Amino acid sequence: MDNRLRYFIDLLIVTCDPPKEPLTISEVVSFEASRLGNLGDVISIAKVDFDSRNWNCGGIPGLDFGGGGAVGLNTIGMLVDRLSILIIKKTIHKSGADQTLSRQIDEMVWAIENCKTGFSSTFNKITNSQSENELAHVVDIALLLAFVNLLLWMAQDVLYLRGAGSLANEELRAYIDYFAKKNIIRNQLISRLALYWHI
Repeated sequence: MDNRLRYFIDLLIVTCDPPKEPLTISEVVSFEASRLGNLGDVISIAKVDFDSRNWNCGGIPGLDFGGGGAVGLNTIGMLVDRLSILIIKKTIHKSGADQTLSRQIDEMVWAIENCKTGFSSTFNKITNSQSENELAHVVDIALLLAFVNLLLWMAQDVLYLRGAGSLANEELRAYIDYFAKKNIIRNQLISRLALYWHI
């Protein structure tokens, strides 16, 4: 499972071909709309692979298959979230030769392989909004989470590289609104993955 998930997250990020330069928030919105087809294509391919290989996933909820357990917030949702961020960082900054980053990715892969369902209280993140998505397939959830993390990464580049003070008031408000909405979706996907992923 672990290497396949890593492979498809990497494929998604590479296929989306994120720009290396920071975008305005309206450009990030346009980027998102233009890459939804890429997301759908990679999800379709990954589902076929998932169904043929099983990815060591989809066990019966509540059964203990051994391996590692949830420690703190290190549930499957949080681990996949972190894995996708590390792959995004490696892809966008072309830091493939960075041994520390490569080791961190390997450690996330190992942690995912050894993770099992935790207690419900460990993976419920607080949010005031209900998800509009009725996603029930782990591939949909995991790859959408990676896609949302890519959008958040690109949006936050505006602040990190340009600085909040350099943005016009309207653009800053648009950034805050976009980032908040995407972060809520991210939190929901992290929780939802833990509900549907059983190892």
